[in-house]
Amino acid sequence: MVTVKYESTLIYCDGPQVILLEGHDNKTYLGVSVECNESYVKFFVIELFTDLYNSYSYREIDLLTLINECYSRTNLWFITDISNYNADIILEEQYEPMKCVYLPDPEFYSY
Repeated sequence: MVTVKYESTLIYCDGPQVILLEGHDNKTYLGVSVECNESYVKFFVIELFTDLYNSYSYREIDLLTLINECYSRTNLWFITDISNYNADIILEEQYEPMKCVYLPDPEFYSY
């Protein structure tokens, strides 16, 4: 279990779709919306690495590659439900292989 705080939104379309989270462990995490209803948004989350995020920011890699490369460094992924972006957020570690249904389409960028 990891505790994080909401940092910023990279993609917004009828609500946050891709977000940055700052961990109490001084790590940065990337969340991708996978489910939404009136009371919460469920996010698929991975640990984010600065070098890969920089490559993504410069459009050298897409979101799918960013997620796959980050995941390959840790083999960790999380799920969380966010209903209050101002409160601490608990990331629940998943112990099965990363689910392809949570991955974005190729050539998807924030900007």
